[in-house]
Amino acid sequence: MRRRPAEARPAAASGSDARLSAPLRSGACSAACRGEPFSGETTDPMQADRRFDVSSCPPAAPVETGADLRNRSVRRGVIGVLEERGRVLLIRRSAHVTRPGMWCFPGGHVEPGETSRKAIRRELKEELGIETVPVRRLGSIRLPQAGYVLAVWRVERRSGILRPNPAEIAEVRWIEPEAIRTITDGLPSNEAVVAMLSAEGGKREGGRARR
Repeated sequence: MRRRPAEARPAAASGSDARLSAPLRSGACSAACRGEPFSGETTDPMQADRRFDVSSCPPAAPVETGADLRNRSVRRGVIGVLEERGRVLLIRRSAHVTRPGMWCFPGGHVEPGETSRKAIRRELKEELGIETVPVRRLGSIRLPQAGYVLAVWRVERRSGILRPNPAEIAEVRWIEPEAIRTITDGLPSNEAVVAMLSAEGGKREGGRARR
């Protein structure tokens, strides 16, 4: 099992599962918070994106650019946001991985020499059995205490049905965006992704209002 960054986990709210739709099926995947060490220059576009410092400010606030991290040793990971019919896919970690039972967005680590775009396609294929295409970078999340930077991609499914890897995923669910916080236990990376989705939705509404 690959390493994952340490993130503080608040106590889960009781009875939250009762407010959700039934799971699609049991299965597996990895958490969206893993990476491999790297230093110096990188070809990954995440270095030029805005970042969210989840340790010191609200996740929707940009706090630094890629140049600030260039000389540090950090680990890179990817998060995938797959939305279909108005619902977003979340996965629950299996009993065989770290933080068992925790809900999060699918994703994983970036291999040495790999771009985040290639990494998210590979991870979703390995863990969920589907072919996806990254369509838009939503931003990046910085976890300074863990030394991770996570690139967040909105992806679209091109082929395949969900066949999660049971070694890593206990369950998958399609959740309405406004209900994500009811089961994600306040994991910092989850909170940051939710903030990105909220900001994206606000931009869409603003664009429609100006037409």
